[in-house]
Amino acid sequence: IVDLDLNPLLVLSSKNLDREEILQIVRKYGIPIIVSTDKNPPPEIIEKLAASLNAVLYYPSKTLSTAEKDSLVYEYVEVHKLSLKTTHERDALASCLKAYKEYEEKFLQLTSKLNEIGLHPRRLQKYKAEVIRGKPVAEVVEEIINDYISKGETYGKENIVRIIKSLVNEDAEKRGKELIAEMEKITKERDVLRRRIVELERRLTQLE
Repeated sequence: IVDLDLNPLLVLSSKNLDREEILQIVRKYGIPIIVSTDKNPPPEIIEKLAASLNAVLYYPSKTLSTAEKDSLVYEYVEVHKLSLKTTHERDALASCLKAYKEYEEKFLQLTSKLNEIGLHPRRLQKYKAEVIRGKPVAEVVEEIINDYISKGETYGKENIVRIIKSLVNEDAEKRGKELIAEMEKITKERDVLRRRIVELERRLTQLE
């Protein structure tokens, strides 16, 4: 088990744990967000575990090779001074790290946007969970701003203005890209019609 800041919470393997015991152990460490596996397709027990925990199920596009699992865990184990006693523990940790990498780019987008507008939430894991559940980064940023305001955080007029400008610019940029895409589509359709007209005119000339 790792948290959403990649801190290790528990490394454990046992053949004697049933699903209910696993659920009890996991829930001691907080609200589960992702249940991951190193296998594709995911084992049925993992699917049921994710469903029982109301968590996102992550599995790789293809089953992880031994080499890839070793590569994933090597540096992490060194940094956090972990001792993996079995290959099952290695596999479980590798699947956690692989799942994190799946969302890492969006996490970076979130922190980058927050830094840009000068917001530094003390607990970002709550908002990372929203990203994992599928909420767009822009909406998560908006949620963070609302949380700051609702909790009466001291933020300052200038910073609020900067946030609003940032969001407005973001919306304008998005709309601009949409308009450009629409114009390109119209241009392509127009060119197709022009070629069609030329072809029809050529055929009419031949008929005359």
